[in-house]
Amino acid sequence: MSKSEFLRGLRDALSSSVPESVAQENLSYYDSYIEDEKKKGRTEEEILTELGDPRLIAKSIEDAGGYEDDSYAEESSGGNAAGGGNEDGAENHAGRHHFGWSGSGFWVWLIPLLVVLLLIFLVVFIVLGIFRLLYPVLLPLLIIFFVFWLFGRDR
Repeated sequence: MSKSEFLRGLRDALSSSVPESVAQENLSYYDSYIEDEKKKGRTEEEILTELGDPRLIAKSIEDAGGYEDDSYAEESSGGNAAGGGNEDGAENHAGRHHFGWSGSGFWVWLIPLLVVLLLIFLVVFIVLGIFRLLYPVLLPLLIIFFVFWLFGRDR
């Protein structure tokens, strides 16, 4: 398979299932990728073998963009024309899902919680370690202090 056959196959597979802008964006990406890899000294055959079947790539693009089955037809006829969120709440712009730190996602509260728990654990561990080191010295000092306190009250 040649580069032009690969890109033609990808275009054909994407043309009926994603918006033209998404198809063009991905065609440009793969065209640039193949050219960049050729400049690094790789053969076109190696690159295309690594990429695999353009129909599988197109299916991945469709799935990632939420264009499975007839959803693109609904969006292009006004169902979700704004390109905002889809039914599962993930943002969808130009056929790409954007997963980030913004919003009320799982990671937004999990990582700070883990940091706080780690700090508490370290503080407790350090305090207990210091107490364990000083215990042989502190206990006799506390007993002596208590004895002086008891006998010093009467005077």
